[in-house]
Amino acid sequence: MSRESQHTRNYRIRGGTNVFRRIAAFRSIEFSRAIARTFPEKEITVPGASELGSMLQILKDLRSLKCFDYRDKIWTIIILANDYDVRTLPVDYQSPWESVYTKVCRWLCNRHRNLSFLQLVETKARKMQRGTDQNRPQGLPSWVPLFHVEPHFLNTFYLPRHIVRPKRSKIYYAGGSSQVICEEIATSETVFKCKGLKIGVITVLSYPAGNLENVGTGIGERVLHGGEWQALARTHCTPHDIYQPTKENVDLAFERLRTGDLFPENARRSRESVPTDLPQPSNFAVAYADLSSGSDQIFIDGDVSDIGNHIIRATTRRRMFITDTGYMGLTHQSNLVGDEIWVLMGADMPVTLHPVSTNTPGHCIGSECRTFEFRGESYVHGIMDGEALVGARWKEDPDCPEGTSWLDDLGQESWPFSTEEIALI
Repeated sequence: MSRESQHTRNYRIRGGTNVFRRIAAFRSIEFSRAIARTFPEKEITVPGASELGSMLQILKDLRSLKCFDYRDKIWTIIILANDYDVRTLPVDYQSPWESVYTKVCRWLCNRHRNLSFLQLVETKARKMQRGTDQNRPQGLPSWVPLFHVEPHFLNTFYLPRHIVRPKRSKIYYAGGSSQVICEEIATSETVFKCKGLKIGVITVLSYPAGNLENVGTGIGERVLHGGEWQALARTHCTPHDIYQPTKENVDLAFERLRTGDLFPENARRSRESVPTDLPQPSNFAVAYADLSSGSDQIFIDGDVSDIGNHIIRATTRRRMFITDTGYMGLTHQSNLVGDEIWVLMGADMPVTLHPVSTNTPGHCIGSECRTFEFRGESYVHGIMDGEALVGARWKEDPDCPEGTSWLDDLGQESWPFSTEEIALI
């Protein structure tokens, strides 16, 4: 603990109420342990870590804490997680921080048998120079979060506030209850093998929403009723104005899409039927600071339950896309035509992947799998509750049982449908 304690003093505290609560618990545990070491003859009760939660939740909530040695962002707080096991993830200050972060992601995958850690990867605008993205540190894979950097809040504005949830309360369920493990790649630690279903290739992209940023458009102008995004949906969803994946009217599908299918006081996965009478945004006012000055203070006036606020949250820094297979969805505004949409096993949300040349260093050596860069999670209307998995099973076995209850019992491998193995670098 001496190394960890030494660097803990260098943290700078920032954040909201929930973050402060976890920081306070963190400081309490740290102080109690220091006292216990200093006065071993006294009976000092050290607080437990149960209130802090899992490692992934801690890493998410404490990203605003600062440190000089990036490895401290892991080893200083990891022992407080209620799911940490030192036998499977020993403290390592010999490896560079990029290797430590990669190792932690593999451990999280194998510990919980899912890809929840991908939710912490911040998608940023590409800044390409000589074939490399200057906005990603060299040596850090695209699928590994920058745990020591607090993401720009507009890049994660679309996420539900509690992204780490148990199965019974998940908001999205694209991968069902599928479980995965992370295999070690002897030739490269930056390669992550996974399996999934390809949904389609992005062929049409809207203009970015432009919400809350000074880009020459009004707040919500492109995404509210009658805007450019709705016109795009109507143009490409034919025949008879029907969105084929869900067999609903295209305008209804679009209204659900632009909120991420989340509505005020509506438990999404507890619905007994598809919503048809949706609330409409009122005339709400938004006052915001000039983001070019570095300010991150945004205030949305009006009732927080107004559907307009949900629309702004879900579409900020997003583009609407349409795939070659007829799906429409939302992805980060930096993603491109030609990027692919996948449902990865062990993941709650679909993802956007950028194809990479097979000649790129780190390609999946010794196999035929394709190679991609991870470009963030996406909302795809019509597959957020496991429909893609149901369709894949029905395609291979038209006589399979009806219903979706089997999605709760998928487990690891031996899935009743075929998947494709790919490599993320």
